[in-house]
Amino acid sequence: PCTPQVSCTAVSSSRIDVSWNDVTGEEGYKIYRCSGSGCTPTEPPVHTVGANVTSWSNTGLTANTTYGYRVKAYNAGGESDWSNTAYCTTPSSCTDECSYSGQTDYRCSGDYVQQRTCGYYDSDPCLDWSSWSNYENCNSYDGCSGNDYYDYYCYGGSCTYTLYPNDSRCVSCTDECSYSGETRCCNSTQYQTCGNYDSDSCLEWSSCYSCPSGQTCSNGQCQASCSCGSWSSWSNVGCGQCGCASNQMCQQRTRTCTPAGCNIESETRCVSSSSCGGGTTRKYLNCGYDMDCYQICSMNSCSGCAWVEDQYQRRGYYNYLQYWPIECKTGGTGATCSTVMRYVANCSPCSGIPGCCVESTYCVCTGCP
Repeated sequence: PCTPQVSCTAVSSSRIDVSWNDVTGEEGYKIYRCSGSGCTPTEPPVHTVGANVTSWSNTGLTANTTYGYRVKAYNAGGESDWSNTAYCTTPSSCTDECSYSGQTDYRCSGDYVQQRTCGYYDSDPCLDWSSWSNYENCNSYDGCSGNDYYDYYCYGGSCTYTLYPNDSRCVSCTDECSYSGETRCCNSTQYQTCGNYDSDSCLEWSSCYSCPSGQTCSNGQCQASCSCGSWSSWSNVGCGQCGCASNQMCQQRTRTCTPAGCNIESETRCVSSSSCGGGTTRKYLNCGYDMDCYQICSMNSCSGCAWVEDQYQRRGYYNYLQYWPIECKTGGTGATCSTVMRYVANCSPCSGIPGCCVESTYCVCTGCP
């Protein structure tokens, strides 16, 4: 077939209409395309149409881009020569919103400075502004310098401040509580929180707030009112435990409280117990030796003691016990401190004690009421 002549028209930033004259003997047309100023379209074709069709709309193109088009007619006998090349440039589909990439802009939003930046953020070739985002919190600069208070706020896209000389917020104060958000109970049904609720810079307790209906305050938290069951039986903890005397047994009992979150209640008591000495009080005595190797023990105080026993380490061949009344400081034989136990050790001589071998001896009072 004969060679067609081609022309094109840029309809929009993404569409070019291509047209050609209808030649004799053709059975259809093949359209070829290239991009770039002065380019030459080559195989393969980008589109093919049937006989007697003389136009094609090329869509989905890039804005502000030059495209070249050529057409061949074809039939069963072959193809025509290349047509001429027609060039069209798609127009820009946008307008720059800002001057250059990296340009910044600022505005105020409450006490925040917000920023946006110029750049290429979409598929078109134009510059756009980014979305606004928080850039600086002016309130973060609030504070004292000496007795003067600086109150920062945003104005005209930047942080500025108002100065309050000798402000009460800068007067020395003491925190009433440990940290903001701490809680404590005012009473069984109310609580209060820790925070900065006045003009100074210190933490203080809030007013008392009521717990929701049906709840009580425990350890600074509102929780469902607890209902406690029966006490368990008393159980032994140990001699001298829980603050009890060494000759007393500490006993404990518990009871479980509901609902979940309620504490398990417990209480203790001190009772006399034979396993702890049966009410025995031990007192050390001042001990010495007489010349015939008898150990002499005397008490500093006679108060409340009725019997004396000895825990005794020694070396020797034999020993025996003797008992006799203790003299109270007030004179005579006391009814409450009636007897002392004497260990007599007859053994080979040892260092410092002629004729007597006592390695360590001490006397203690027992049986006190």
